[in-house]
Amino acid sequence: MKRNIVFDYNTLTTDNLKETHNIKVLSYFFFEFMKFNIEEENRPYDVAFIGSKNERREDFLNLIKQQYPELNVYVDFE
Repeated sequence: MKRNIVFDYNTLTTDNLKETHNIKVLSYFFFEFMKFNIEEENRPYDVAFIGSKNERREDFLNLIKQQYPELNVYVDFE
C-alpha cells in the first residue's frame, strides 16, 4: 500500500493507516476529513436525511422507519 495511491472515505480507517502503518491516504474529496467525537453518546437523532424529496427517497425512509421503529429519524426535504 505504501507504493500505491490510497483513497478512503472513512476517518477511522484513514487515521489508522496514517498513524499505524505510515501510509499516505488521500480522500475522495479535496479537503481534509472532518473529525467527529466518537465518544459522544447523546445525539438527538440516529438517522438524519436532508435533501430533495422524491418517491424513491420517501419509500426508503418509510422502510427504515418500519424496520427500525426505535430509531429517531430526522427528515428535511426542504
